[in-house]
Amino acid sequence: LDANIRPLFEEKGRLRVKFGPVRVEESKEATGVVVTVPVQDGDAFQFGSVRFQGRSQLPEKDLTRLAAPLESGAPANFALVLGALSNLERLYKRNGFLRVRAFADRSVDDQKKTVDLVLRIQEGEQFRLRELTIKGIDINAQAAVRKRWAIPRGQPFDDSYPDVFILRIQEEAMFDQLAKITHRVTIDEQSRMVDVELSFVAAPPPKTR
Repeated sequence: LDANIRPLFEEKGRLRVKFGPVRVEESKEATGVVVTVPVQDGDAFQFGSVRFQGRSQLPEKDLTRLAAPLESGAPANFALVLGALSNLERLYKRNGFLRVRAFADRSVDDQKKTVDLVLRIQEGEQFRLRELTIKGIDINAQAAVRKRWAIPRGQPFDDSYPDVFILRIQEEAMFDQLAKITHRVTIDEQSRMVDVELSFVAAPPPKTR
């Protein structure tokens, strides 16, 4: 109930929903039992204040923009809170903070029917690109691929970029007879550097009769 049903009520701002006591009775119609769960919805709450804790590496205005749906006076939909946390982590990871974690601490005012939020961020260390290795194509083709690669060596590494880059190469149809492109990312926790390997796999030649 707490793991799967409570979030459905918290999407409606029903932060004080109560379940139970659960009643279990033998079924009169079939083999088994009937489980009855009384539910008290509770009052609907609204968002109060929202502030950040632990932020030091990225501008607060960028974080505030992602938390805009949690505006004061809006229904306290905690699906929006989870979405904001996910977006905050994504923003940090785009800037090289690959081990970031974001949490929401809530302070509920039962008289005002509001909930204040502290979006707590564990930023972690920033990781940078060390080496890009390209396999499966000749040196001229490698140069063309490197020209399109947007993260210079030593710059913060976005862990979603390799997938985006591969999709772009495929959409541009840069190479004929290409079966697939794969990538491997190796993270050096001690040096906080990242190596990326792109592998271009040629399609098998057509069968001849």
